[in-house]
Amino acid sequence: MKRCCVSSDQRLPLDAPPPSGGLTYVAKLRLAMLFAGSTEGAHRACVLLGVSATCRTMGISFEQYLAWAFERLGTHRERFGLPVSELTPAAFKLTLGG
Repeated sequence: MKRCCVSSDQRLPLDAPPPSGGLTYVAKLRLAMLFAGSTEGAHRACVLLGVSATCRTMGISFEQYLAWAFERLGTHRERFGLPVSELTPAAFKLTLGG
């Protein structure tokens, strides 16, 4: 039987440092996707993860992008006259002057 010893040295961290590159986020998300409910639900979650990663890479707020896209995609699509290709994160960044 292996025994464990608790140190009284307060300079030692209580837990391991988080892995670099956001791997903790991805691991938690993968666990959550196991319970997506169906194959279609998992597909939708993966699409949103991809859009989120694209926004993060481009330096765009994911929430602001979604609000912008949903406003144009939903009931106002005819009013804005935009094809779906004009609703990408890159198009959003161009409308912001980036």
